[in-house]
Amino acid sequence: MKLVGSILYGIPNGCATRFAESLSLLNFRCENQWKTPGWGCAINLKQIEVKFNATLDKSSVVIGNFKLGTESDNVGAFPTGWSAQLKADNKTVVLNYTGAAPLTAEKVYFIQADGVKAVDGTEVTVETKQFTAPKASADVTAPVVTGTAFDATGNLEIYFSEPVTAAPTVVRVNNVDVASATSLVDSTTAEITATALSSAGVKAGVASTIYVAGAKDDAGNDLVEFNGTFTKVTDTTKPAVKEIKQLDDNTFAVYFTEALGASGSDFATGDLTAINEAGVTFNPVVGAPATDAAGATYYPVTLPAYATGQSSQTLTLVFAKDSVKDAAGNGIDAYTITKTFSKDATAPTFVSTKLVKDATGKATHVEVAFNEPLSADTDALVVNADFILTHHRRFRIDPPGDFLLVRW
Repeated sequence: MKLVGSILYGIPNGCATRFAESLSLLNFRCENQWKTPGWGCAINLKQIEVKFNATLDKSSVVIGNFKLGTESDNVGAFPTGWSAQLKADNKTVVLNYTGAAPLTAEKVYFIQADGVKAVDGTEVTVETKQFTAPKASADVTAPVVTGTAFDATGNLEIYFSEPVTAAPTVVRVNNVDVASATSLVDSTTAEITATALSSAGVKAGVASTIYVAGAKDDAGNDLVEFNGTFTKVTDTTKPAVKEIKQLDDNTFAVYFTEALGASGSDFATGDLTAINEAGVTFNPVVGAPATDAAGATYYPVTLPAYATGQSSQTLTLVFAKDSVKDAAGNGIDAYTITKTFSKDATAPTFVSTKLVKDATGKATHVEVAFNEPLSADTDALVVNADFILTHHRRFRIDPPGDFLLVRW
């Protein structure tokens, strides 16, 4: 994940964003009037905006995957009070601080992203970038509500233009008080529970009114009163089996066309029936949902072990009608497919290595990647390795005495 070329973009307020040749996906944009030397700048003393050029995996956007410091070779964890929020474009991350502004005005800082991933599983290249905090100024800008949206569980999220110190104290939906069911997800997002929305008469396909007030930013500016409407979209689309793909000897993945519902609506053991070549019926074990390298969700299904001398097994897989449902309660149509699963007779192969560094830039260990998952009892030991060779042998390299020992 690299950016190519070096371009300087002007911003109407006088700041700039610089894309560095062959560096990581990070770039910064300043939203104040202070022109900043270096790589980029903060929005203000309590917000830092980080832009990526690829759609991000939301689960990797956490404050622990960002580091801050005042020296390029000595960055560490963000101080307590900071949080990371992925914006609606899924490419922009805003680092927010609730409380007294921790950045010192006009001071040079260094920021690093380490562990942030794109939806295809690619990690951002670990790079440290410089920015200068803006000039200190009295904050007289009132926060505003910038929009609302439903999350996957049916809660309504309310977005603010800047961090607020607490959830709004006045929230009404269809003129029903729902403030007690409203809480902060992070400093710039509040949410109203699905249960409260239902009690307030929110129905799919019908516009509802919302009023929000009674919140403040860190400087004590009152939230601008918000009057708006929102509509819960009606979901009538049924989930369906999209793909069934073998993962290893006796495990395969089931992909669906959309996200499934919670708890009993999820795909679980008992929702799938298998019939083997002898006509024996059984229920394969369905595991918890997982995410593949491309960011797609699948459910791992485990079959019984192969019999002695057996190299493959052909099964008829049966999904009963409505055995699997999405969050809106739409059930799957009955679906049957016959698949042949083959015993894995191919050994794993080495793909690549990655040198991992700590916050001070010191190399701590080497990560070794293979083309397929290894078994749980795999034992790999790396000692002062300068390059990687696989299989259980010792190799002497330069300087003498450095070697890698891999065994399993």
